[in-house]
Amino acid sequence: MEEKIEPINYVNYFIHTIIDKSLLFMSSTIIASIITFIISIFTKLSNILAINIIFAYIFIALAIADIITGILKNRIGKNKQDFSSSKFFKKPLLIMFFIFIVWILQGMISGLNEYPHIENSIFESILSSGIFLIESLKLGLIIFYIIYELTSLRENFLKLGLKDFVKIIDFIIIPLQKFSNYITKKFDKVVEDDEIQK
Repeated sequence: MEEKIEPINYVNYFIHTIIDKSLLFMSSTIIASIITFIISIFTKLSNILAINIIFAYIFIALAIADIITGILKNRIGKNKQDFSSSKFFKKPLLIMFFIFIVWILQGMISGLNEYPHIENSIFESILSSGIFLIESLKLGLIIFYIIYELTSLRENFLKLGLKDFVKIIDFIIIPLQKFSNYITKKFDKVVEDDEIQK
């Protein structure tokens, strides 16, 4: 008679395999520690930049996917190229620059929110207009970065001949570009209204 294997037996087998093999146990512990460290960095960063943690995960996922597809494109694509450190380090520098700009914008928003002033309806409306403009810039920058990364991924997929992935990215990029154009028009309208009021 065959013994029925319970799901708990699979879990116990998995745990004992990791614990019994010291190299596997150490490597899985190190990988888990690195993942936990990266998650805590992104959580702290999203709190500092006042953006949703999901955006931080989207940024890193898109950047990693872009780097991997870029390497694959250069190694196995039709136009093979040698390794270029300037191209490789362009992506981390771009991410750091993006984070720096969003940090500056968030600092300006916080500064305008906490700006000491006498209660005055005109000054309040100027402050709220400034905050709205900077928040719009920040949101537009986030959307621009996502569109930039998706466009770069699209180019890599085209060069790798992965047409199905290109269709999926097109399905995502087109609404984002329309939303970005809408925000740009709203931002331009607010600037024009401020100019008219002056």
